[in-house]
Amino acid sequence: MQGYLDKFIHQLSRFTWLQTGTAIILILMLRHWLSAWSSLPLAAIFITTVLLAKYVGEWSQTWKNFQAIRYQGGGRFACFVVFLPALIPAAIKFERTMWSAFFHWLFRRRPANRELTPMPGLPLYYRNGNYRLVLIFALLACASDIPVSAWLAGLLQPDPAKRTLIHIIVLAVSCFSMIWVIADRYLVSASCHTLTEDHLHLRIGSRFLADIPNACILHAEKIDVPQRVWCLRNRRSSADIMTATPIDAANLVLMLDTENMPDMEYFKLRCKPTPYLMLYVDEPDILVRKFDSQSRP
Repeated sequence: MQGYLDKFIHQLSRFTWLQTGTAIILILMLRHWLSAWSSLPLAAIFITTVLLAKYVGEWSQTWKNFQAIRYQGGGRFACFVVFLPALIPAAIKFERTMWSAFFHWLFRRRPANRELTPMPGLPLYYRNGNYRLVLIFALLACASDIPVSAWLAGLLQPDPAKRTLIHIIVLAVSCFSMIWVIADRYLVSASCHTLTEDHLHLRIGSRFLADIPNACILHAEKIDVPQRVWCLRNRRSSADIMTATPIDAANLVLMLDTENMPDMEYFKLRCKPTPYLMLYVDEPDILVRKFDSQSRP
């Protein structure tokens, strides 16, 4: 029994807090349609068990972070945040960044993010993709959803009080979605990847941040097929790949030396690097030539 429990904790520790939180939300959403989970106590027991196992699996790293913060003189609040699931402070930071970016766009100011400050080096842009087109469709979808939802609410809900509540919720969700789309577009347009003599600095707004030493990039390869097809061809698992693109399909894959690499930041959530990183850049040949010549003896 102890062996099965240790194996379960080990496997659960491989999942990120984002994946764990998504699984819990799906369980709560499906609880009403699954007879086995129709009672709240069973679902609560299962979710509590998963969270406790996740904490046990990451306890050693959490305790190291706690000791490091105490050694640096961190306050009580910083020590408290260490013991929270990493997804919670990351989500708060990401939300704060998006609202800040929206107000900077509104008042026509440059983003204040330190990570978006241009670096000396060769800029690698991703402006030839379909991101702008998708952005327009997203804004149109958010704007057109308001009158359509208002019409459907008036048609399907006879109670005036509930109908007013539905109108308020739809309006709030649509406005919130448009703010996020505008803020994301503003941050993405202000960022780019940069290749320097010793690092490849990757920036996609506030979504993705990585500073990869050039020595840790073992190989660069252009791709023109979807990720699933590339994985099948090369017999790789999707868990070994991280994708960092504005919205387009990746056209470049980097093979990384993960043992000597710093952590990456994905939606403000710090995560360990994967053996393969897929990117979209306007000119992938630049990186292919650079790291192919570097890998040759």
